[in-house]
Amino acid sequence: MKIRRYFLNTKGVIGVLLLLFATPPSLIAANLEARLKAAYLFRLSLFVEWPKTSLSTNKESINFCIAENQSFHNLLFETVATKTINDKSVKISLIDLTSDLSQCHILFLSKSTSNINKYFSLITDKPVLTIGESKEFYVNNGMIVFFEKDNRLRFSINEAMVKKASLVIRAQLLKLATEFRDE
Repeated sequence: MKIRRYFLNTKGVIGVLLLLFATPPSLIAANLEARLKAAYLFRLSLFVEWPKTSLSTNKESINFCIAENQSFHNLLFETVATKTINDKSVKISLIDLTSDLSQCHILFLSKSTSNINKYFSLITDKPVLTIGESKEFYVNNGMIVFFEKDNRLRFSINEAMVKKASLVIRAQLLKLATEFRDE
C-alpha cells in the first residue's frame, strides 16, 4: 500500500509541476495582476464615502459594476462576494451599455472595455466611483486609474472628478496615490 500511495503522490506532484512549467509566465503574471486589481478595488472602496442619498436608494449593498469583462467579474466575485463595506453587503454585476447604471456605486472599466466615453455619459452627475486601467480612461476624466510603475501596481486619483461626483476619498488613500505616468 505504501508503495502505491507514494507512486500516486509522485504522479500528482509531477503533474502539477508539468502544469506550472507548461503555463506561460505571461499568463501567470496576468492572473496575478488581475487578482491584485480585484483586491485593490475592494480595498479602495473602504476609503470612499458616498452621499447619503446615493446609499439610501440601495440600503442593503454596495454595488460593484464591471463593464464587459466576464473573467474579471468572476475573479472579483471570488475575492469579495462574502465581504461587507460599512455593514453593507457587496453586490457584483456584469454590465454593458444597455444596463441601468443608476444602481452602481463603483464602475470598473478595464483596458478591453469599448466605448469608455459612453459609459461616462451614462453616469454624468451621478455619485459613481469610476476605476480603470487605461490611458484612455484617465484622459477622459476617470477617477482612479491603475498602472504599473517600477514593476508594481500603482494607482492615481483624479480628485477634481471625485469631487464633481459628490464623493469623498479619505486622506489616508489620497496619501497613497501616485502621479499617473503612461510609460
